[in-house]
Amino acid sequence: MFTASTRVRLDVRPVTPVIGAEVYGTDLRETLDGETVAALRAELHKWKVLFFRDQDISDEQQLAFGRLFGPLTPAHPIAKGLAGHPEIWERKAAEYKTRHRGDLTIPSARPPRDYKGWHIDIIFVANPNKYSILRGVEIPAYGGDTLWSNLALAYEGLSPQIRNLIDGLQAVHRTGSYDSGEPGRIRQDGRRAGPFVALHPLVRVHPDTGEKVLFVNPGTTSHIVGLKERESQALLDLLFEEVSRPEYTVRFRWTPNAIAMWDNQATAHAGPIDYAHFDLPRVVRRITVRAICRSGPTVSVRSRWMANSSISSDKHSVLQPSIQYRKGQHMQTTRLGGTGLTVSRLCLGTMTFGLQSDETTSNAILDRAAEGGVNFIDTADVYPLGGDTGTAGRTEEIVGRWLKGRRNRFILATKAVGKMGPSAWDQGASRKHLLDAIDASLHRLGTDYVDLYQLHSDDPNTPLDETLEALDTIVRSGKARYVGVSNFLAYRIARLLGRAEARNLTRVVSIQPRYSLLFREIERELLPLAQEDRLGVIPYNPLAGGLLTGKHKYGTGPTAGTRFTLGTAADRYQDRYWHERQFATVEALNEAVSASGLSLTTASVAWVLANPVITSAIIGASRPDQLNETLKAADVQLDASLKQRLDELTAEYRRGDAAR
Repeated sequence: MFTASTRVRLDVRPVTPVIGAEVYGTDLRETLDGETVAALRAELHKWKVLFFRDQDISDEQQLAFGRLFGPLTPAHPIAKGLAGHPEIWERKAAEYKTRHRGDLTIPSARPPRDYKGWHIDIIFVANPNKYSILRGVEIPAYGGDTLWSNLALAYEGLSPQIRNLIDGLQAVHRTGSYDSGEPGRIRQDGRRAGPFVALHPLVRVHPDTGEKVLFVNPGTTSHIVGLKERESQALLDLLFEEVSRPEYTVRFRWTPNAIAMWDNQATAHAGPIDYAHFDLPRVVRRITVRAICRSGPTVSVRSRWMANSSISSDKHSVLQPSIQYRKGQHMQTTRLGGTGLTVSRLCLGTMTFGLQSDETTSNAILDRAAEGGVNFIDTADVYPLGGDTGTAGRTEEIVGRWLKGRRNRFILATKAVGKMGPSAWDQGASRKHLLDAIDASLHRLGTDYVDLYQLHSDDPNTPLDETLEALDTIVRSGKARYVGVSNFLAYRIARLLGRAEARNLTRVVSIQPRYSLLFREIERELLPLAQEDRLGVIPYNPLAGGLLTGKHKYGTGPTAGTRFTLGTAADRYQDRYWHERQFATVEALNEAVSASGLSLTTASVAWVLANPVITSAIIGASRPDQLNETLKAADVQLDASLKQRLDELTAEYRRGDAAR
């Protein structure tokens, strides 16, 4: 078993300039402390695969090492695990020998001549593993090298035109069984013999690094959805060749007690095929760390190809489920208030796009959100935050360009009322401005409609009836499917609802208020109103402008490059949150959350979602990696005692009368 916790200074020696590094100075028989584990994880994300030599560890120690990086998966969806250790998958040279001599039939996606051993571990299920850890138990004196390829470089190596083509495409991955027999039958160990089928995007955004990676597997990627067979095969051949280019690869010479650990979300690897005709002793044992994000649906049934597939099937084909553009995990969805519109429980806010984040970074943020299962995007005509009339509209333009070719896969919301130009009528909720504003937004977004059109704030200078008539015209013209409001007081929303009902005009279906552990005033009147009138609630600032990440320090002053120092938004955000009282609360919240295993970021968003009146929480970012912790919140159910403690620590923030 592991000994006491040990902190080590890593000695990391790159094997090539682009992938692979050997790690010295670590003894994996000892328990590594959190700082060392974090350092190893960072090196793994940098070099994609790490090699450890002379690690004479047991099965139990290998399992314990793997668990430092997350929960482990079962050994294999198809193959049986090692006796006594169901998480360990043992591979012997004799199995390679049988497999490559053709004595065992394995239904695969492509002919054996195209396979060449390159693959991504367990890609034929919806949730491929995050990391793989392979240990050499018995190693021959020669042969058996393994190669790894950097899939981020493989993507970058493609021409911009090809990258643009494949960014929106998805592919089907399928495999049969590693034991012979009729696909679909149940084996003695209770597992299904196959085949397995999964749907994944051709390009994934790495959940930790934000890199785009080419996610194809010569062994199991059968076809690209929506392309003709010859088109699919030609494009896949090009991508498979790119994956295996020597300049992206590293070769590892196995020695006894050597260990390889690789990032399965950023690499493909080629196992040895030089044992097929030789009786060489070789035994390796692999464990895999579970991933958080899912990438597509998986089935394991015998049936037929989906009706709209252009690829002909054979007797091992399977029914493909209906495809939704949730490139990442299957995030929970819910109805928007009393409507029939379904939205993801998290909504991506975009007000950083175009000022805090340039277009390339903004696109990466959008990719990461889509990868995580977000199908709901919120923007506004006045964005980016912190700008002025000279920058207004820039965010919508960025979102519109990203949405090109995939508009129908997302629920799109935007807002109007803010100042868009020098004239008096270039702002507000008058009929003139709203009808002008919707046309301008649609032009910038490159679409002929938005799903939700919202008043960004109340306009006391325009009669409510005039505003409602303009919104009604917008909906009846087909330019918006629904309308909502943001930053309204409860009594004004009640009047809006009453006037719309009295005059038979389009009804407001949602509200977008500020809401977080540090701003709870809406719980007193606004949320009860929303619940009674079945309004969707889409709160913004669930992290209090980033204060609830815990990264800011009161004594050092507002952090450069954040909302607290950003142009015209700086004063507003400092006034809202940059106070000694709020920092003291954040410190207490951090302490309360620490024992739960959650970050304060995840817990704060999960707390917002725990309110049954909330429809979808708006999360934002200035870098794609900032979404990692917020995306987790969609799957977190806070412990009742922790929820109560967070309520108690922030009860004082229910008092106040802020308008927004």
